[in-house]
Amino acid sequence: MRIPLKKINRALKKRFGGRVQAVVERGVLVLRGSAEDWDGVVAAGRLAASPKSRWYTVNEVTWPGAAQRQPKPVPQTDESLAGRAPDVLLIGDVPSEPERGQVREIYERARSFGASLVIAVGGGSVTTASESVCSDCL
Repeated sequence: MRIPLKKINRALKKRFGGRVQAVVERGVLVLRGSAEDWDGVVAAGRLAASPKSRWYTVNEVTWPGAAQRQPKPVPQTDESLAGRAPDVLLIGDVPSEPERGQVREIYERARSFGASLVIAVGGGSVTTASESVCSDCL
């Protein structure tokens, strides 16, 4: 996979007058610079990649009207639902290569919750554990 960096930078220079450039970092095409507005940010991305592109592209182009927000820290504990019956049960501590007892513990949590649906988000261990839970729980 060869990224046509010169061709992309020529197109970006023609459209943005040198305000947006493309570089390759660790095999990924990265766009940097400043566009006039959000549509310009999107245009930069479209000049650099298409659905048929065979490379990854990261668009770090900004625009003057963009709000610069500081991310809020995620609380480590949240008591806002204490004492309430949850609508969704999230089990995010599935270990890699879980043992039978660990899957059984997940099953017990899902069963006591009254789960009617299990959605697995993750790799093979998560999927396999979820399938085991579903075959017994639902």
